[in-house]
Amino acid sequence: PPSIGVSLKQVAKVLLLYCGLIFDGMVLTYGLGAGDIVLGFVLASFINLLFGAVFLGLAGVWLHPRHGLPAKQEAVPVDLTGARSAYTRVGLALAAMFVVVYGGRHLMAGWVPPLVSMYLPLYVLGPVAYLVVAGRGGSVRPERNVEKLKIHQVLALVPVCLFVAYSGNIVGFSLQWFLNTLPSLNLLSEPAVPTTDGLALQMGLAAVVSPVMEEFVFRRCLIDRLSPFGERAALVVAAVAFGLFHGTANQLCYGTLLGLVFGYVYLRTSRLRYTIGVHMAINVLSSVVLSALLFSASNAVFNNESNALVGWGNLMLSQVIGEPAVLALIAYVTLLVVLALFGVVLFAYGLSERRIMPGGIKVAQAFSAWGVVVFLVLSVTALL
Repeated sequence: PPSIGVSLKQVAKVLLLYCGLIFDGMVLTYGLGAGDIVLGFVLASFINLLFGAVFLGLAGVWLHPRHGLPAKQEAVPVDLTGARSAYTRVGLALAAMFVVVYGGRHLMAGWVPPLVSMYLPLYVLGPVAYLVVAGRGGSVRPERNVEKLKIHQVLALVPVCLFVAYSGNIVGFSLQWFLNTLPSLNLLSEPAVPTTDGLALQMGLAAVVSPVMEEFVFRRCLIDRLSPFGERAALVVAAVAFGLFHGTANQLCYGTLLGLVFGYVYLRTSRLRYTIGVHMAINVLSSVVLSALLFSASNAVFNNESNALVGWGNLMLSQVIGEPAVLALIAYVTLLVVLALFGVVLFAYGLSERRIMPGGIKVAQAFSAWGVVVFLVLSVTALL
């Protein structure tokens, strides 16, 4: 539509043409190097079909004009003393939740089954500790402009979240590599985590329990408690806390970016059902389905004794491309990449809307509240 602007149309064209050509070039180069140019053409054609379906079939439907908040809004007056008190209380509650989660895991390790020691503190004891320390100050939900999302708007959030998650992964892996070069403090190291035993249960927890608990704590509790003192600071602090609770530098980066998207949606809708639904979809796509396909592909490849002796690192794609499980994995990863690229367009469109209420406590002031500082010190110590 003309209303989305020339620059955004150019972004869509660049993604469609140049990114598609990059994938084609990589696949065809592999086909030439492996001596199987037919396979290269088949995979390149498959990628082109996906790009065509996503960009040409969906962009015209989803990239429609939307009306946000007025361009000029009155700044939210801020009670700085009350804001600092609220952020300090929330920071201490997060610190209590952090201590209970880590302490509970260490105390339970060896005494109860690994699944219990891993997830009971995270999904039950930790949130209870947060609610006890935070008190009833955030029980009354603030009044906000509430929007009701249509189904295609909710679905459009999925590629956006895939884009920000994979972007965060790129930065996070680099940060994790740097931290791995430093001497580890090992003060708050994690106990042994569950293995493939109970894999189905772990996937169920990741797909259902985790989104519900995390959205309740980091959106419903944190944002409702902090947003009366300014939406911007509440959004950033809740997102950073969400990222830090994932426990690693890599997860910190993509968790924070996802927290910004989830928090923004919650601020504009005041409905957890949207963020829970999208959170579940992301966990299912990136954890449950992908893990299942990787597990299936590994079993298919290493059932061959010669492959088992070689290992993944020394196998060539041409040696395993005939396995249906490997083809399914390649097709699925390609689909996720294409969806993430489509998410770039939707993300750029979303940035063009000014929908955060101005005014309120500044982000730097929020992070300087001493309760928040205590939580940050604990979290950073765990990362190191």
